[in-house]
Amino acid sequence: MIDPETIWTSKHLPTLPSVAVELLKLRNDPEAGIAEVQALVRNDPAISAKILKAVNSTFFGVSSQVTSLERAVSLLGGTYVTSLALSFYLSQHASTTGPLSEYYARYWLQSVVQATAAETLGRRAKQRMESELFLAGLLLDLGQLAMLKAIPDEYQAVMTTAATQSRDLYEIEREQLGFDHMEIGVKLAETWELPETLWKFIGSHHAAVEEPETSEDPATHSQERALALAACVGDFFCANSLGIAYERLQKRAAHDYEMDEQELEEFLNEVRARIEDVADQFSAQANQLEDPAELMAQASEQLANLVMQESVANLHATARHEAAVQAKHDLESQHHELQQQSQYDRLTTAFNRAYFEDALDTEVGRCVQTAHPLGLIFCDIDQFKQANDTYGHQFGDQILKQVAAAFLEVLRPDDILARYGGDEFVVLVSNPTLKGLEKLAERIRLRIETEQFEIDGCPLTICVSLGAALDIPGRSCVDVGDRVIAAADQEMYKSKHAGGNRSQVRSLICESSARLEQLVTNNRFSRWLVANQILDIPVVSRALLQVTGQKAQIGQLAVSCKVLRSVDVQTILAEQECTGERFGEVALRLDLLSEDQLVDLLILQREDPSALLQAIASQDILSRVELQCALEAYATSRTDVICSEFFASSPTTNQTTDSVPSPSCGIAPADPR
Repeated sequence: MIDPETIWTSKHLPTLPSVAVELLKLRNDPEAGIAEVQALVRNDPAISAKILKAVNSTFFGVSSQVTSLERAVSLLGGTYVTSLALSFYLSQHASTTGPLSEYYARYWLQSVVQATAAETLGRRAKQRMESELFLAGLLLDLGQLAMLKAIPDEYQAVMTTAATQSRDLYEIEREQLGFDHMEIGVKLAETWELPETLWKFIGSHHAAVEEPETSEDPATHSQERALALAACVGDFFCANSLGIAYERLQKRAAHDYEMDEQELEEFLNEVRARIEDVADQFSAQANQLEDPAELMAQASEQLANLVMQESVANLHATARHEAAVQAKHDLESQHHELQQQSQYDRLTTAFNRAYFEDALDTEVGRCVQTAHPLGLIFCDIDQFKQANDTYGHQFGDQILKQVAAAFLEVLRPDDILARYGGDEFVVLVSNPTLKGLEKLAERIRLRIETEQFEIDGCPLTICVSLGAALDIPGRSCVDVGDRVIAAADQEMYKSKHAGGNRSQVRSLICESSARLEQLVTNNRFSRWLVANQILDIPVVSRALLQVTGQKAQIGQLAVSCKVLRSVDVQTILAEQECTGERFGEVALRLDLLSEDQLVDLLILQREDPSALLQAIASQDILSRVELQCALEAYATSRTDVICSEFFASSPTTNQTTDSVPSPSCGIAPADPR
């Protein structure tokens, strides 16, 4: 990118002589007459000679030779004289030798073509304005001259790129320089103090057909349209990207002048013939211009090639995109496979020990935070070594596969089964209770005992020994996971030493915590539904698989249910920091909560009644009215006010939607305690 100041401060920037400047000023002075123009040009012999040569050319068709400058100026008019004066100085700037001579010549030829095309359109207009349009067309690409003079090396690189690419010149200018010849032309026109309308014409001559009009004045708008089409004609005759130039020319001619292809060709032939007459007066090399019909044929062929190239490019792009998508899919598959390998035991498809240990650490952290129980089941296959040695390792592998499959049939989706090592399996149980662990371990034992194993067509019974352990980690407990694993492992060995094919469970929970846990379990809404024979165990169990507890902490719930104030919570938390006790233990000891209140809070935390209702309703067992009645009866059965207040906030059964009432105690999730 280049700083535009490089151009404005260049000593090579083209300047206008005083005669041209004064002529431009007179052109905009409504009181100025031909006499003032005559007086100005008389002081410049070169301009005077140019005017006399022009007026006697075949272009004007004067019947007798004109020898008087005054008569010549009167015949040509002030605007045309100004155009001749400007062209004289501009053509001098464009007449150069060296590596850029070709670019200067092309710039000047295109300027003359644009001026001639604009003049031709001006003669067709209702208001004759050919002289004004000729002058404006001559100046449209003034910015190119400025850049050729001020930054020749950089602009030569732009022109070289344009010669090899089917793109608009101004797009390449913006890409390589950071600005285009329209912007530079406007700035130079300001510097030369040209009329403001000329600035606007210079700045908008490459505007797209779809762009809004820049002027509300009909005459000015008519000039804008003529100059925009003239710029398209200049690109058509002189630019490198013939196909794109012709496409834009067709679009602009059809949109602004309703020209069809035949009318456009006739217009181009008229312009081409007119250039032959004008070129000599303005020192332009018109012999370089090809016949319009031939150019149109070349443009059509180039456009067809561009369409084909674009089609091929699209095919290649599609192929690259598909290859990239496939590569991404392959990488994701490889990642998934590596993840599977890092998480799962290859033989049994159960999780591996590393994954289990990570999951255990996560679950321990959750249980420490929420005071929820942590439960594990250890399993060892009875007499596995003997079967492995007797029937071979292949049969041993088959036993391991079938045992793992039997496990998965019994476990819930949230339970985690892992192969711990050898013939040992371990289960991290989700939301365990002591009785729940006992029942789950026994279901596992019975399922494996009934599994059909065969060796050489002969049936064989395989049994397992199981041990389970349950604990509620305290806030200051360390190595909780190891302690529960060790306890479950010990219970498993007790089962094995007692003859195998049995299960044993140990609770590590202290007596007070065990009692509180039992109260919570016995008073849950799910347990109440079964105990009161409203629903059976399978229905409730299926519903519970879809339910998670409240995410709020006990202190947060207590404030929401209005059994504790915020200041009480702060007192309990401060005491916790000193003693390491649980929130509920401190609250009971300080008489800030009763045992019933704590039980209710733990129930709400572990089992969201509204979610349970939704899950039950999805089974279409009870109607909404029946579920609401059950909920109200459960709330009434609780002796404390927390549950009744909590459930009282749920909507009544007079709902028009199909959703189940959703009780809520308005928990504010911002408080993490």
